[in-house]
Amino acid sequence: MIVNLIIWLLFSGLAGYLAAFIMGSRGNIITNSAIGVLGAVFSILMINSSNTTNVLNATGFFFNDLSVAIIGAAVFTLTFQVFKQS
Repeated sequence: MIVNLIIWLLFSGLAGYLAAFIMGSRGNIITNSAIGVLGAVFSILMINSSNTTNVLNATGFFFNDLSVAIIGAAVFTLTFQVFKQS
């Protein structure tokens, strides 16, 4: 259980870094990782609530979950950039 949580946090941090790279964000690695975790949680919760199959299951974070997390992190990165500029 703990190992799955650690793996999930590492992959969602990676998703945040990749989303920041794709979006052209100039944040540091901690900010990008935190946004990645928030984006991953938000996007996976949205997918799980609108779909009958679980994206994140008890066995951990899979690579197809990474694409969902990157999309969620990209949305959070864009939102963060908009609020940071204003």
